Amino acid sequence: MSDINDSVQHVDDSADLPEFDVEITETLQKTVTVEAASLEEAERIANENWKNSDYILDSDNFVGVTFKALPNIEAVRHVSAAPPIPENALSKGFYAAETDTRIAVPIRAFILNTGALTEMIKTSGGHVPDELPGKWVDMPTTKEIVRTTLDEIGVDGVKFKSYIVDNYDTDIPGLFNCLRHDEDIDQLNMLASKLAAMPGDDLETFGAVTLSGRHCDSVMDIINVTENIGLFYLQPAFSLEQYGDFLKDLGRDEYGPAVERLADSHEADICKIPYYVDRLDKYFDATAYARDVVKEENGVFTSEGYLTECKGFKEIHTKTVPPEYRVSIAPELPPSERPSALGKLDAAKEAVKANDADKPHSDKSKVKAHDTDL
Repeated sequence: MSDINDSVQHVDDSADLPEFDVEITETLQKTVTVEAASLEEAERIANENWKNSDYILDSDNFVGVTFKALPNIEAVRHVSAAPPIPENALSKGFYAAETDTRIAVPIRAFILNTGALTEMIKTSGGHVPDELPGKWVDMPTTKEIVRTTLDEIGVDGVKFKSYIVDNYDTDIPGLFNCLRHDEDIDQLNMLASKLAAMPGDDLETFGAVTLSGRHCDSVMDIINVTENIGLFYLQPAFSLEQYGDFLKDLGRDEYGPAVERLADSHEADICKIPYYVDRLDKYFDATAYARDVVKEENGVFTSEGYLTECKGFKEIHTKTVPPEYRVSIAPELPPSERPSALGKLDAAKEAVKANDADKPHSDKSKVKAHDTDL
């Protein structure tokens, strides 16, 4: 059996629509008779005879045809015009507007009232409640939204004063596994802001990077991936076999016309070269070739495609989050609970007196001098 593949391009009449390659596979089938000691030997002999052109299949041997639209990253990424994301897109969760491939809410973070959770576990005899004292927040967000969220979950600065980012939700492949428990909320907001502004093609590449785990040791590392996204290249290949076929077709497209022109040469030896190239092509191991190329490129296959990285990755951000991304706040105490200046002074004096009681009598002169300074 032999497959004859021919890639054709479907072009819509509308110039605004993307283009896709559709692979047409015609199947030819022919039955031959060989003398052999076993089925395996019969197949081997038939294979050798076919390679030696003893069997020629033509249109009379046609048995079927299939059509397959090939993955086309550029076509999938195509956006004719990216209008602003509607206001209600945030309320729809992770779904971007239909006419845009950006993600309006790349990350959702669950802010947890840790003090309330500890109290609930104690009162329930050590059981974690089904409904946690927290709330999901769409990111990127604002300081005002975070403050409102803290009020709603009971972080008032009096009874409950602490909170953490306890969980995450995202539609970006691989990103969830790169985020750790209790990440810095300012860094998360910075990352979400970078991702929300990223076009669809870069987001797809970013997803492949997070799936690969490269440059993903911390949130700041991941932020630096967004700044260096142009160094990564994603191709629609998901295995060595596919990538090998891609490289093989690439070579044909690049050198095929030149080889065919050799057939018109007036020199006998040169005009035979296309014939021998065609014969050798049947023995070419595209998968083995792809394996060597992947090793040289330091590439990796992900569920988003085959990812390679160029040199020049720069760590633009390290620890400091620019002010425009900062949303963390300390819970504000009610006015009645805020210590006054005199209250602070009295507390300091009491601390000195307490410290004095624990020291030998001979040290009191020093304490009195310090107390006078107060």
